[in-house]
Amino acid sequence: MDNAFNRLLRCVRTLDGSDQGQAKAHLLELFALVDPSDPRLVKARSALASALF
Repeated sequence: MDNAFNRLLRCVRTLDGSDQGQAKAHLLELFALVDPSDPRLVKARSALASALF
């Protein structure tokens, strides 16, 4: 799971426009599959927020 999160986070950071949106959407789909209290998810959500803002 960490590898998938990291790969998509890298895409969100480096892509723009609709490509970035697709990577973000896929990442959010993966987030929905993981227990909300999972530390990997907490870390990935924080990284996504940093990448977007």
